[in-house]
Amino acid sequence: MGGMIASMLAALGEFLYRSRIEARKSNSNSLVGNFAKNLKSALSSQLRLSVQGGAVAQPGTQNFEAIKRQQTVLMPVLEEKFGNKTGLTSVKNIIFHPGDKRVIELVKRTGGTANSSGEWNIWTMQPSALSVLSSMMGYVKDITRFNCENIMNDKSLMDRLRAEKFDLAIAEHCHICGIALFDYLQIPSIVGASSSVQLVGVSNAIGEPLADLMAKISFNFVNSNPYLDFPSPALPKTIPIGGIVPARKKSSDLVLSKEWSETLNRRKKNVLISFGTNALSSAMPNEYKSSFIALFKSMPEATFIWKYELDDDITKGIDNVVLTKWMPQDQLLADNRLSLFITHGGLGSTNELAHSGKPAIVIPIMADQRRNGEMLVRHNTAIVYLKEDLVDAERFKNTVGELLANEMYAN
Repeated sequence: MGGMIASMLAALGEFLYRSRIEARKSNSNSLVGNFAKNLKSALSSQLRLSVQGGAVAQPGTQNFEAIKRQQTVLMPVLEEKFGNKTGLTSVKNIIFHPGDKRVIELVKRTGGTANSSGEWNIWTMQPSALSVLSSMMGYVKDITRFNCENIMNDKSLMDRLRAEKFDLAIAEHCHICGIALFDYLQIPSIVGASSSVQLVGVSNAIGEPLADLMAKISFNFVNSNPYLDFPSPALPKTIPIGGIVPARKKSSDLVLSKEWSETLNRRKKNVLISFGTNALSSAMPNEYKSSFIALFKSMPEATFIWKYELDDDITKGIDNVVLTKWMPQDQLLADNRLSLFITHGGLGSTNELAHSGKPAIVIPIMADQRRNGEMLVRHNTAIVYLKEDLVDAERFKNTVGELLANEMYAN
């Protein structure tokens, strides 16, 4: 989520610039008054401008670098091993706030943020809403409360943030501490952002029928693609930005390295298997793993690239499997030699699939993933396969065979 928030910060520079210019022309002090008017044109120009006191700067210039230094990301630490790590490159000011001791202990006890082990295992958890709520909500509630207390009670941090006099702030909906923090800091424009599609609870809260604070947000960015998603009513303040990252990538960024290209050249069929960062393949039940092994052995004509996090001998003697702890997923999906993607149906992967046009088997693990898979199903590009059915190795092999043989899913 931090990467998406940072991307929004960089993109919103132009919104602020145009809004300030319009406000000056109309002798208005309102920063938000012309926000909606400029939203479409800013998106269409690919958000290449940023703002520093009303001056325009182009990427690569000294002024642009100064502008990036005025963007700030606050990152509360959940796990000690990630205390000073980030994938952000476009934001210079990153505040790593020390994690609350209660949060760090809780995350350790439950198996870390990649929750495939510990006190609850997302592979064996029932995917129903009731099961997820009973298993996870207490955990999420405690982490949110402890982190919020830790941040809000840090006087030096509050003084530092207040002194910045931010024009605009962005926070995730489901962790309401961000919205409350921005209200406390009296930041004039607040944007809610969601790493999932629009949630009903958020719709109710912002007035699409913590309610008072959320209703004040200027815009509501949701990681939803209106061409892919199910139709639903929405107010003009709700802006779907799903796919903004893959849409802005250059074709030159999607070229595979020589090593990965040679991997795809080994066989006519190539299957990518990844369940994201939270559902570790190495932590799935042994009976699920057995079905994957049976699949690999039954299709020697296909190469299987499997994101697998441990160095063990699970595929010993099977030469058509490439185990890797990381792969260039965007580049692989963009390559015409990739035949199929077996995924958990995270929204990031779902959007990438929609842009690549690759067929998929979606095996939902939890949360919105079943819904994401059904979005692809309605466009005839995927099949949703329940994780509980992975115990049936024959059925799983037949499903993969159907996707590889039926051209309907590839078209």
